Amino acid sequence: METRVILALLIVVILVLGVNGLLILALRKGRDIQQIQLWQKAVHRARDPWQNENKDLEELSRLVSELKESGEEVGEKK
Repeated sequence: METRVILALLIVVILVLGVNGLLILALRKGRDIQQIQLWQKAVHRARDPWQNENKDLEELSRLVSELKESGEEVGEKK
């Protein structure tokens, strides 16, 4: 069991160091800011992969609530 934990930690450390190393190399080589922005978008997407879908669902929920409220008002007037 300990070997699995050590192996998992080692893999995480290698991934973190690898990504940081690639970012440092990209900055030192003077690549475009677009490359950095691409990495930033990837990080944001990794943090909240369904961000766009959540926004769409919130808007749908808001619109449905508005429709229900307007339907109740019409029903009350009759």
